Amino acid sequence: MTELRKAFSGGRGLVLLGGVIGFALILYGVWRVASNGHATTETAPAPSAKVTEVVTAAKPLVRGQLIQAGDLKTTAISGTVPVGALTSTAQADGKIAIVDIQPQQLILNNLVSADAGAAGLAMLVPVGQRVLSTDVTDDIAVGGFLRPGDSVDIEIVLPQEAIGGQQSGPDRSEARTLLQNIRVLTVGPTFGQPGGTTPDGKERPVARALTLAMNPDQVAPFLLARKLGHFYLLLRNPGDLAVLPDGRAVVASLRGNPPTNPMRAASVPIRAARRAPQSRPIELIVGGQRQIIYSDAGDRR
Repeated sequence: MTELRKAFSGGRGLVLLGGVIGFALILYGVWRVASNGHATTETAPAPSAKVTEVVTAAKPLVRGQLIQAGDLKTTAISGTVPVGALTSTAQADGKIAIVDIQPQQLILNNLVSADAGAAGLAMLVPVGQRVLSTDVTDDIAVGGFLRPGDSVDIEIVLPQEAIGGQQSGPDRSEARTLLQNIRVLTVGPTFGQPGGTTPDGKERPVARALTLAMNPDQVAPFLLARKLGHFYLLLRNPGDLAVLPDGRAVVASLRGNPPTNPMRAASVPIRAARRAPQSRPIELIVGGQRQIIYSDAGDRR
């Protein structure tokens, strides 16, 4: 006991005591960290992932198909929602699929459109018809008031050299109705002819391109007429589907000249010739004598 007191009374004892206290503090710190970590693990549950309803295809959708509510369904996904994903079927109902969409495929906003043309022009072509594009100016295209879906008649003006025949004599140019009830599919600017001025210094009207839907047997006459003459579009009321007799005008009719068509002249009814008036007998009595004369002062009986 005396020896222990001597040891502690020296410097060595103080060092030993400090080491013991430090080691105890280290053990205490490790115990606190371990106990705090264990408590956090038990009391703080892991955060749950967010669940979101997104729109998917309930059946195959083909390009150009009008999407209806029955073609869609909602699917719950957890985590981050893909960019552009639709979260309500109302966002796609009534729109057009611009690509083929498979069942269960996520509906993104770049896969559908309210514009049917976004699926490609071919999807707008009525079955059994053909579509062609033509450049027009404002005076041809009803002053630029045409809209997709309008119906037009096509008038063609053919110059005399396109009709043929003798170049001398009266002008044989004519205008006539070429096609009726032609549907305008799209109206848009053309990239082939910019604005500016013509070689004679006049302002060039800005051209625009139209796509027209026709029956196959109407395409060739229109292309030939467009090459030979000038055509003009006549706008119709959407409810006017009547097919009228083809109108036709020639220069002579504009000048007020009588028609020279022998068939038309033969159709004029021929009036019966008037018969000469016949003489009527008149009885003349003078002094008891009777005499018959005629109203034309002809023979007497």
